[in-house]
Order: sequence, then structure tokens, then C-alpha cells
Amino acid sequence: MESLSLYDRPKRASVEATASRGMSGKTTVTRTSLHDALALGPAVWDALLARNVAASPFSSWAWHRAWADSAPAAEVAASEALVHCGAGGTVQALLPVLARRIRFHRIPVTALTWAIGDLGCPDHLDVLATPEVDLGVLVPALAELPWQVFVLSNLAPNATNTLRLCDAMAGRGWVVRRRPLWGCPYLELCGDWDRYLATLTPTRRQTLRRKERNLRRDHAMAITDYDGDRLDEGWRRLVALHERRWDGAGGGAFREPSVVRLHRSPRSTSTAHRPPPGTGSRPATPSTSTRAAANRAGTARASAWS
Repeated sequence: MESLSLYDRPKRASVEATASRGMSGKTTVTRTSLHDALALGPAVWDALLARNVAASPFSSWAWHRAWADSAPAAEVAASEALVHCGAGGTVQALLPVLARRIRFHRIPVTALTWAIGDLGCPDHLDVLATPEVDLGVLVPALAELPWQVFVLSNLAPNATNTLRLCDAMAGRGWVVRRRPLWGCPYLELCGDWDRYLATLTPTRRQTLRRKERNLRRDHAMAITDYDGDRLDEGWRRLVALHERRWDGAGGGAFREPSVVRLHRSPRSTSTAHRPPPGTGSRPATPSTSTRAAANRAGTARASAWS
């Protein structure tokens, strides 16, 4: 994972916003509430998602709808979206954002971030847009929003749309900074256990086989697919196991009601099993995500077991 920081020259953006609107003519960028952006429907969102090989289901309409049904009401009400429509009225870019107070380099700032934030640990993100759209059209609208730091975190390693947006912002005089954060490995999971074992080294394969025999010998072990009508049962077992694991260590993620609501949402469940587009046959390699930050103040403030 890496970080991008951009710094704007104050007042210049507002002048360019007026000029950009005067020249846009055939295209529009609308600043709207996330609620209204969701009202466009899943077909509009998923058409953009389908054309972005980097974005994951966490960028989809379903995940954002689930987030809106689960997150604190104040955050949902404050969330906005920039919607860019082409000459024919077709949506060509969609950027859901929310201004939050965060600490950036130990300084409290107002940061513009993904609307969904970190709730549910979304990753492999990218700006939803068609490959051919000029993302520079979003910059004047972004300049009008109230923020000091622009942070787009948890990005896909090939988040080309976010990088194109950052390039457009840098072209307006904002300084870009990029900082590696951490690596995220990819694991290619086979649909068959024996096929997976066959991909390992002999030593690793023997170790796993031995551990599996010990489990079957010492415990009542079963691998169960809790799907369909058994989903609630599987959920209860998962939460119980999680609580036992984190008992006395903070309680884990499920201590937050919003996290429970999000993962119990039928919309988030429907997206959770979809792999990121284009990643189904990707080999296990290290990857990076990107934390993009833009600052306009001129300083660095920017299976179940039973």
C-alpha cells in the first residue's frame, strides 16, 4: 500500500471551476447526495464497475447500499457523490465521498475520503469511471468541497482511474506525494482442496496433511457450507467463534453494531462472494494499494468448524 498527497494553491481552484463549467457545454458534473446517487440504481454503478478491471465489489452499488443501511445516520446524511455525465446523459464517472475529521501527520484536519470509509474493511478500490473519460472534469467540483486533505485509501495496485484523477489534480498546481504503506499478497484459491495441496511444496503439503489428521483425531471436525436457509445459523457460529477468539482483547470487529448490521445486510452478502474483476486467475504475488491524499492548505496536513 502507498500514499499520495496533493497540495493546492488556495483560490486558484475556484477560478478554474468557473472556467471549466463555462467550457464544459456538452458534459456535466453534478454534486449530489449519496442517497440520490444510489437512486440511480445498480445498473448504472455496475456498468462502470464492469469497465474497471481494478475495482472490487466494494465499489459496487450493493456494497454502498449496504453501507448506507448500516453506517451511522449522520455519516450517511453527510455523504455526497460527484456524478459525471457525458453528452448523451450516460454516467461516465461516479465518486462517492465524505468529509471526516482525521489526524494527518498528528494534526487534526478535515479529510475528504471514500464515503464508505473503513467500515467492513473494504479494499481493492478505485474511482468508478470509464477508461476514456477525462477525470480532470471532476477537479473543479472537488475544489468546491470543504476539505483540507483528500484521502483515497485501500486502493487496488492498478488503480488507474485514481492515478489519472491525481494526475489531473497535479496538473492544476497541486503537489503530489506518494508513500508506500504495506504490501497485500494475493492468494489464488483452488475450488478443490486436493488441487490446492498439489500446488504446494512437498514439505508444506505433508505439514497440512498432518495437521488435518490431528484435527480429525482429536476433535469433532466438520466443514459446513452455511448457505441459503442456513445462513443465520452460520452467522451465529461465526460471531460466537469470533467472540471467543477476541475475548479479553477488545472484543474484535463485531463489538461495533454498525459492523454487525453491514455484514448481516443481504446486499453486502450478495457482493462478498464475487471476486474482483479480472483477478480470478491471478497468481499469488505481492500487491500494493494506494492512500491518496490532497491538501489545499499548503502544508503537510494532509468455513465453519463444529
